Amino acid sequence: MLSKLVTWLLSPLGMGLCLAGLALLMAWRQRLRSSITLGALAFVWLWAWSTPVLSLWLRGTVEDQYPSLPVATVPQAEALVVLGGGVLPPMGKSADINLQAAADRIWYAARLFHAGKAPLLVVSGGSDLKRYAYSEARAMAILLQGPNRADSDGF
Repeated sequence: MLSKLVTWLLSPLGMGLCLAGLALLMAWRQRLRSSITLGALAFVWLWAWSTPVLSLWLRGTVEDQYPSLPVATVPQAEALVVLGGGVLPPMGKSADINLQAAADRIWYAARLFHAGKAPLLVVSGGSDLKRYAYSEARAMAILLQGPNRADSDGF
């Protein structure tokens, strides 16, 4: 329980809400200068973490620590698992699958699979079937099977 609380407090949203809560507490205790300072700090903190500049910089910093390995150096595995978040299935009458910023994970998994690094490729991801034609996992399967298999239900 304590570790979850600490993790929440260290998150941008958790820290921003704590600062805003402290600002309200200071206002209630009639410490106006502290209240305004904490409120402004909470606003700037949440705004900064909401901007693409900071979030892209942070993501890039983390990604740079774990560069993609050349396919030849990747060890053998029993299966490759591709997490969702890389594509959006078609909406409405459209048949087009929309590739997102994380679609490179699908491409990399396909490269590993075709290089024989694992005999099984597992895709994951759901979707709101009221909004999308089918699940994200099915969209990835269609992409991985190629354009000639798009009408197939065998995945």
